[in-house]
Amino acid sequence: ELENAGIKVVVGSHPLSLLDDAELIVKNPGIPYTNPLIAEAQKRGFLIITEPELAYEISEAELVGVTGTNGKTTTTTLISLMLNHLKDKNKAYACGNIGISAVETAQKATADDILVMELSSFQLLGITKLHPKIAVLTNIYEAHTDYHGSRENYVKAKMRLLKNQTAADHFVVNFDQTEW
Repeated sequence: ELENAGIKVVVGSHPLSLLDDAELIVKNPGIPYTNPLIAEAQKRGFLIITEPELAYEISEAELVGVTGTNGKTTTTTLISLMLNHLKDKNKAYACGNIGISAVETAQKATADDILVMELSSFQLLGITKLHPKIAVLTNIYEAHTDYHGSRENYVKAKMRLLKNQTAADHFVVNFDQTEW
């Protein structure tokens, strides 16, 4: 289907020649920044984002961002269900790392809708403009140090959820988390 739309598809390898005609790189969160193609793209100054960033860029809907070590999917689902119960005609969509494409959801959402997006630490590393009006941090425990290198780097990745928040936005944090 992608090839029929004129999009080049490469499976199983990451040849550096992919960068020759690229304008933007939307990186799968499972591919580390140490991957030779991604490292070369960074060296050449390419903008590298993840799917949630692209979804945010193409949507006019407000965003609720949910991250944490445990409970992200449950929290994302509950927030969207509660919002849908309260709202008359507009819709709240659960999407993101929950298994529902953020980009596909963003394409159907209107400016009156709300995206409730589950965000992993891997996805948060690739944000530049993503701006949740409400950011939710369920908890942070030791996890993914193989990818992030240390617990400190993992926490920094999670806290990127707040990167673009302003004083007019809201941050909901687990009161029982002893680190705060």
